[in-house]
This record gives sequence, structure tokens and C-alpha cells, in this order.
Amino acid sequence: MRLARKVGSGDQMRAEAKLVEIASEHQAALVVAAHSTDAEDCIELLTMLGLRETAPGHQTD
Repeated sequence: MRLARKVGSGDQMRAEAKLVEIASEHQAALVVAAHSTDAEDCIELLTMLGLRETAPGHQTD
């Protein structure tokens, strides 16, 4: 007897993966912000890590 396994659609799986990625990037940005010496240091570190736009409170210019 075969057991049926429900698998989400490809679009749904990609959307869920993107949400996990966004949450991970946000958490990383929070850690960087918490350990930065000042705002300039935080911005520089976030930029180096490619997380500048995921920073909490980030506003586009």
C-alpha cells in the first residue's frame, strides 16, 4: 500500500522559503545592530553583509 504524501505547490514552497530567508536576515540585522559600537559601525557592517535593506527601521533614501 502506498502512502500519499501531500506536497505543497512549487510557488508555495518558494514563498515559504523566502519568508524563512527574510526572517533570518532580519534576525542577523538585529544581532549586528546589538553589537555595533554606533550607527555608522552598524551601517557599515550591515552593508558588508548585504543586509543594509533588512535593517530594522531602514528607510530608503
